[in-house]
Order: sequence, then structure tokens, then C-alpha cells
Amino acid sequence: MLKVFFLAGIIFTLYHGEVKAGDTPALQTLCGVTGVWRRMVNINMLDTISTCPTGLREVFNRSSGQRACGRTVIEGGCSSVKYRVGQTYTKVCGFARGYQFYTMDGFNWRPDGGLTLDEAYVDGLSITQGNPRKHLWTYVVGCNEGSSGRHKNSKCPRDEPSYNYQLIPTYIRNHYYCEAGFAVRSQRTAWEDPLWDGTGCSLTSHSCDRYGWFYRKIQPTNDFIELRWCADQAQSDEDFFVDVAEIWVL
Repeated sequence: MLKVFFLAGIIFTLYHGEVKAGDTPALQTLCGVTGVWRRMVNINMLDTISTCPTGLREVFNRSSGQRACGRTVIEGGCSSVKYRVGQTYTKVCGFARGYQFYTMDGFNWRPDGGLTLDEAYVDGLSITQGNPRKHLWTYVVGCNEGSSGRHKNSKCPRDEPSYNYQLIPTYIRNHYYCEAGFAVRSQRTAWEDPLWDGTGCSLTSHSCDRYGWFYRKIQPTNDFIELRWCADQAQSDEDFFVDVAEIWVL
């Protein structure tokens, strides 16, 4: 069966459950760069016959019919999915969209110092290349929006700039987006407010100022690309779920 649908401004064709940009890489412009891009990561839970990658669990909102992929680890930690590239590339372009469950903490901090890239340094989606890991981008989930109230060290840095910029690990630099799904945190999933899409932020929040596609230009490599769903506490206390993610290389 063949379907055609639109996602993030690109036309995709669906063949037997696998979303493809075409049978072979095609000349196109992504992230402002024209070239023969190849899509290495494709998660699309908007299509009813798609499933989560091995290593992740599917969550389902019965009232809305929304589906997304989350961690399989029960306690704090990361669930990982690796994607073999098989060619040399120097540019990476991608995006992700997710949903917050309860008490996510932004960039995780501990009294004895920052966490390494190999640890659950963030409550959110970590995108890296190779082994040892090299950082590409992080999609961060803050606790709740705005600069008022408690849990200041759990908010997005742009909502608590005087306090939270110091929590960003040095290896992240400015290569991240952060958003919270709640104005006031709640013990549920914020299905009504997708993360990292530039919409749904309250007037007191600056999290929607930076969002969407990311772009990195790197040294030539054929490293695999790894996506990790991370949180430093148990699923019952905090989590997030991704319904759409794509990563292209050139």
C-alpha cells in the first residue's frame, strides 16, 4: 500500500511501513544546505502502522489516539538506539518532537560536579555520534515554564538564566533546545503541548525562542549515530516520549 503525506514541510512516501524520501538519496535542501542528503533516523508514530525502534517502548493516549516512544529502563538511566551510517559525512540535520511526563529536570546536576556525556546528564533526548561519544545535539525537557516558583534548577536555562546556564555541561555549548510541557507541573503526560516545536509556551517563558531543526557541521566521519532517551529518575516520577524524529546526513 502506498501513502503520501507531509511532515515538517517535506513530502514523504510510505511503502509497506517504512518511510522513505525515495529509493535513493535525492538532491534537496535541508537546514539551508543543498546536497544529496540521506535520512539515517526516521521515527514517525503519526502513521498507524509504524512501531517504535527496538529498545524503546510504545506509549498510547487512548483519548486522543496519540502514540510515542519512551525509555524501557524502569529506574533512572538511558535507553539507546544506534543507527549505522555506512558512509562518510560532514553535516547533520535533524529534529525531534516529544511530550513531557511529570517532573523532568532539565540538565541534571549533582554536588560533586557535572555528569559526563556517557551518563544521564539530561532529562531529554541525547544525540551523539560514535564511540567514544561525541555530542551532536540535545533536546532538553524542563520541569515547568517561567522563572517563578520552585525547582529553579530544573527549569530550562532561558527561563532561569541567572541560575541555570551554569548547569549546562561544557561539551553541550549552545547545541541544545529546551522546553517544558507544563506551565505548572502535573502528574500526567502533557499530550496537548508538544515539546521543541516553538508553540504552547506561556508568556513568562522563553523556551519557545529556540526550537525545531538542528544543524551541525563536523569533521569527516562514518560514525554511527546514537539517540538516547535519558532521565535520572524512575519512569513513575519522570519521563518523556518522542513521536517524530528524523536525522539526515550529508
